[in-house]
Amino acid sequence: MLECSHSKRGELTMPKYLLPAELAEIVCGLLVQPALLNELKTPATHKAFMQDIGELVAKHCGGQIDGVIMPEVRDEDSQADYLTSPDETPYIVVSPGQDMHSLTDNVWRHHARDGWLDHIKGSVEESPDELPTHKECAVRRYTLQRLLLQEETSHANLPVQVVRMCEYSTDDVEQTDSSAEFNVTMALGGHAMLAVKDTDSRLVMALTLLIENGVPSVHVNAGDTDPSVLHIRAAHGGLVLSTDSLNHDFSISPSDQYTYGRPGLLLKAAY
Repeated sequence: MLECSHSKRGELTMPKYLLPAELAEIVCGLLVQPALLNELKTPATHKAFMQDIGELVAKHCGGQIDGVIMPEVRDEDSQADYLTSPDETPYIVVSPGQDMHSLTDNVWRHHARDGWLDHIKGSVEESPDELPTHKECAVRRYTLQRLLLQEETSHANLPVQVVRMCEYSTDDVEQTDSSAEFNVTMALGGHAMLAVKDTDSRLVMALTLLIENGVPSVHVNAGDTDPSVLHIRAAHGGLVLSTDSLNHDFSISPSDQYTYGRPGLLLKAAY
């Protein structure tokens, strides 16, 4: 139940109630591009915030924060071009903490994967073989990054349209007897998002259209699969199809109504 609080004058005031994903948006903005929020206007204040966030993660999840440093080529106190490129962006330095339950299974494991190899090689209980692979790290990081684009929260600042769609037909195509209906939510802005749910509100397909590396890119989820199963990019004079999923493989699809009777590819979970 939402409650009101009292101001100093005794007036009832309504506080803000933020979801975890909404708080994550603010923290992300302060860390990555604080100018968007008109905060942390100097390198010193930004690095202090970065240190505080790192120590908060370490407090709850283990690890030891040894400081926030700039690349060797950059002046620690210079404000020019700060955060505009990797050479102008600080690093947070993290070491294994005594309170960590594992060197290979912890909150830091998917980032800077090889950073603790010396510690792991010197351990009698753990092996580098237990670390996630570089591919697994990339997949997990992509999943974490997409959390800021959750379907239920990502449309907050985008124009949204919801429509009900049924079987598509034209005069040139024989109409089928399908009674399938789907609810489609569309949001357009700096990126475009589309979510297709059946009448039981189960997510059937989700698409995100972005401009990445100078080309249009479409990321497709089949149902609630995580991460995106299929990536389509307009590149190399055609369309590049790829997958980040470790559990899905491309195979030849049956030639049927779903391929218009022509050869096709099928991307599905490999069991």
